Amino acid sequence: MTAHACQTELGTEVDQLLDVLSNRLRRAVIYYFEVQIDRTVESLSALATYLSKTIPELATNTAEVELVHTHLPMLNARGWLEFDSRTETVVYIGTDRAGTLLADLREMFTSEVDDEHT
Repeated sequence: MTAHACQTELGTEVDQLLDVLSNRLRRAVIYYFEVQIDRTVESLSALATYLSKTIPELATNTAEVELVHTHLPMLNARGWLEFDSRTETVVYIGTDRAGTLLADLREMFTSEVDDEHT
């Protein structure tokens, strides 16, 4: 991927992906579903408990509040998951494009570093 391509057709997708991955709670939620468990549905309380164990300075009740008011809505808006506030259930969807975009970003930054050293 060229720098020009990053600024045009993939620019918005790259920005959204980086925005999602810029916060460690959101990264931890994604990691939880992608690596830690073998299912796509979890309760809010179980997810908050996992986060508080993963991030020791984060209390479970604080994790729940941050998930409900900030992180789950963002992940929902970006299509990564669905959150049902009535049942406090998280349904993880993930995204097929994330892997491709991350590989493209890695290539872009690696190419820039390589270009600087040649």
